Amino acid sequence: MSIPISEIDGFVAEYNIKLYDFKEINCKSWSYLLKEKEGIPQYFGLVALQCLAAFKMQNQNGITAANFKVRFAGLIGVIDANELNSFFSEDFDFEFKVQEKIWLSARAFFKNKSIKIILPEITRYAGRFTQFPKSQIVLNHEDLKEYSSFFTVINNGFESISFEDFKKYYLNEISNFRNNFRRENNTKNDNQWSEIELKIKLKQIFDFYCSDDWMIKNEILSFNNSISNENYIIKFSPSELLLYDEYYNILDSLNSLVRNKRFMIFKENKNYPNEFESVNSISLNDNNILLIYQSAANQKEIRASNSVFLPLDYENQKHNVLIFKIKNSDNLPDFLKNKVISDYPIELKGFKVSGEKKYFVNNPPKIHLKEDIRYNIYYNKKIIDINEMNRVGKYTIRINGYSNYNFELVELPLLNYPINDKTNSLEFSSLDYKNEETGCISGLLLKYKDNVMIETLTIKNWIKTINGIRINSDSQLFKAIENSRNGKY
Repeated sequence: MSIPISEIDGFVAEYNIKLYDFKEINCKSWSYLLKEKEGIPQYFGLVALQCLAAFKMQNQNGITAANFKVRFAGLIGVIDANELNSFFSEDFDFEFKVQEKIWLSARAFFKNKSIKIILPEITRYAGRFTQFPKSQIVLNHEDLKEYSSFFTVINNGFESISFEDFKKYYLNEISNFRNNFRRENNTKNDNQWSEIELKIKLKQIFDFYCSDDWMIKNEILSFNNSISNENYIIKFSPSELLLYDEYYNILDSLNSLVRNKRFMIFKENKNYPNEFESVNSISLNDNNILLIYQSAANQKEIRASNSVFLPLDYENQKHNVLIFKIKNSDNLPDFLKNKVISDYPIELKGFKVSGEKKYFVNNPPKIHLKEDIRYNIYYNKKIIDINEMNRVGKYTIRINGYSNYNFELVELPLLNYPINDKTNSLEFSSLDYKNEETGCISGLLLKYKDNVMIETLTIKNWIKTINGIRINSDSQLFKAIENSRNGKY
């Protein structure tokens, strides 16, 4: 019963409260928490805080009762150790203490909801009261911080990921990160955990990824692993296949890149059909292509791909790479089956400012539900209504069972050299799109009108032009900007 710390932090921020403000938890007795209101017991807040205290334990040598009590006392604002012990040891009846009865009642409540909670057997020895929250975690906060490099790779490769896909990715890739682990709980192989412990462990790792704790500033560590964190873009031009990095710098290393990885998956940019972005997975609703390096070591994958995919007839003497269009994800070769992920149930429709999830504040994205699902939008850690997406800043969409989906609204940029155009048709504000059928600022090319695509009209060239750097281009937009600098229009 892992409680995501992000959920508790969000609750605290939204209502501007402190956890020790709840006097019901430190009012000398927990017995009354067993009473129900509208069919719901009142002890779930207490259970959540006990799980949070267990999660926050940071001792190096193990998860102990003494360490738990220190964390829990700090959360609920109890200073006296004897007072805290009196809460745990309060009698409920001749058989159980209140702490035991609350946890047994919680297990029964969840069982009626078809949710299985595993608890340790009742004991009469030391630690009998703290064993229940301790049993719900196997990793503490310090353990989870060692997964930062693993989280970074996932964050770079997935806009959002479901818990089921997260587990699959973990089982396939975590061996690449073993050298980063130093703490005892992390150096243990997964087969050394019981089935229940492994389930709890994976849920804890996922919940920690969904929080912002692993991205703490000034604590970014450098790790070595066999998976690259970099993102790439390929573009099909009439004469050659071009490779760019995520900052749109052209690269001349496609052969070596694909050779080192053996194969790579790219998804089509929905705004620019000739551009494909590198991804770690295959989504059923994306147009994907597969690049495989031609070598003897890859013959098995090449034969399997030829049997189910359509090879792209693209002649390019510079690259020793085969290109396949991925169709029919239900009939994938074995080496790609573990790359398929479930589709995120929400789609943001709008115009990104760049390849990142940034949109202009005067034209925020529209949220499209692919299925009937509950979600919340957060701004500055507070839940807001969909109509309140009108301020510059970072936003988060949260859906149960998925990692956070983050995006940002930004101000319209200002040109250092305004265009002297009486009609204002060439000003940047004229790119104020009103619907998703016109124009886009995204990817490598700036498309400012329907059906207009100029090879030299790139974001990079546009930035150079407004900053006074002369380029060779037939673009009337670039010429207009350049002329405006000289007092012409």
